[in-house]
Formats: sequence, C-alpha cells, structure tokens
Amino acid sequence: MIAGATLVALVSATSASAAPGELDPTFGSGGVVQLLPSDEESHAKGIAVQPDDKVVVSGYEVPGNAVILRLLENGQPDPGFGAGGKVVTPLPGGFSEFRTLAVQADGKIVAAGSAKGAVDGDFLLARYNADGSPDPGFGGGDGVTIVPVGTEFDLAEAVSIGPGGKIVATGRAMAGAKVVAGVAVLLANGTPDTGFAGDGTTTIETPTGNDSGVAVEMLADGRILIGDSSGAGAGKGFSLVQLLPTGAFDPSFGGGDGIVLTPIPAEGLMGEAPGRITDLDLLGDGRIITAGY
Repeated sequence: MIAGATLVALVSATSASAAPGELDPTFGSGGVVQLLPSDEESHAKGIAVQPDDKVVVSGYEVPGNAVILRLLENGQPDPGFGAGGKVVTPLPGGFSEFRTLAVQADGKIVAAGSAKGAVDGDFLLARYNADGSPDPGFGGGDGVTIVPVGTEFDLAEAVSIGPGGKIVATGRAMAGAKVVAGVAVLLANGTPDTGFAGDGTTTIETPTGNDSGVAVEMLADGRILIGDSSGAGAGKGFSLVQLLPTGAFDPSFGGGDGIVLTPIPAEGLMGEAPGRITDLDLLGDGRIITAGY
C-alpha cells in the first residue's frame, strides 16, 4: 500500500526494448501505472492477467468502496470495462474492499474481500461480466454475495475457481476470541454449497493456532488446499491444510489429519526459525510449491 497513490509495475522478461528484469517501457510511463490517486490510503491488493494480456486489479478506494480496474496490455485503462476502465462497488454499511480476484475461463471476474454484514465484517464475493457489469446470475441478482463465516469479523484473502464453476474463498475469521482460518464454498450461481460443511462455510483451527487462510486451490476432485498463515508472533513455519469436498480434514494429506507443518530451519543456528506461508501454486504433476518468509 502506498499513501497517495497505488501503483502497478511491469518488469520485462524478454523484450527488444528492455533487458530482462528492467521496467518495461511499453507499459504505462516507463513501466509504471499509477492507479487510484488519493490523499488517503487507497490500495490495490489483487492482480490477474487475462488470456488477452489485459491486466485486472482489485482493491479499495476511499471513502470505502471495493473497486476493480482493468488495463490494456500497454497499461492504459480499458475503455471497454466499466467506466473508463474502473468499476466501483459501493455497498451498504460503509467500508468494503476486494483483496483478491480470479478470472474464469469464460472471462467473468470473481473478486473477494470483506464488507459489512448483519453484524460485523463478512466475506464479500462478487462476479462481473467481461465488460465490468455485475453478473445478474450470481448472488441475489446484483452480482454480490456476502457470507458470514465466523462469529465476528471475517475477511477473504484468496479465491479460486473449481470444477463446475464452484468458487472457494479463504481468509481470516473469528471464533470467539480465537483467530481462525475461514473457508466459504459457493456454487456457480453464488449460493452456498450446502454439501460443504452443511451451510457452505467452515473455520479451521490447527494445533499451531492463530490460523488465517492466505492462499487456496480447489483441486479437480473437489478437495480444497489452503495455505494457512499460522502461529503466534512471527509464525511457526509453513502450514498447509487440505479439506475434503465435505469440509472435513483430508486424512490422506499429511499425517492423517489433513495438516502439513513445515518448520523453517534457523540458518546458521540450532533449532527452528519463525516463518509464515504467504502463497502457493500447483505444478503440473500435482506437487505443491509454497512461498513465504
């Protein structure tokens, strides 16, 4: 987050006009595009690239609105998306934000974050057509679904599109005084998948504690892989959780409890170092690659 402006930069991999690793001069101004100019703390949190190389960005815009922007390959706002390349989604209750997004195979855009629910913040999921208009076939006809997950404040941090168009989101939730990982699964029309934990939502608490979902993938068979930022303080290592399509822990993953905790060696020292997972991805053969600190 940058106070005063939110930026997107494009770094060259191979280009006739820039060496690998240099900013790409064909994108924006010298490889940088300024978004959401503000004297306050507007910010971009999610980014995805469409097959046509258009760049989709999600975030938050003062005074409290979730926002989606789309840029052409050269960094200019896409005039075919929303109003001048931007779609603002104001919701009742004041503050709302998008923190992540995914582009479906049909070009529709799914964004997730948080919005005011009946009591506190809940998971916010919205779907947009390729032109930025709300998808009336999602949620209550306005393209928006607000999903309570925990007992208090909920915030979606990652979203994934699964088989049959199912959508899974994970993030942070509260269960009483405990911080837990929240998970919500929706059918393609935005309604909760009642085959998942009975109402489409569940919370995860591992023995490490202080759980928060930061990355998610729905596998081809409907199982759900979650990157879990767990542990007090600076964390206890990289934590992965895998759930069955029913929402139960997957006994075939890890030591039979659906959980894998990878301690981080303390370089040059005895014992283990603090650490947290921040993202994950799947290789073509099903192996899992994780990143964090």
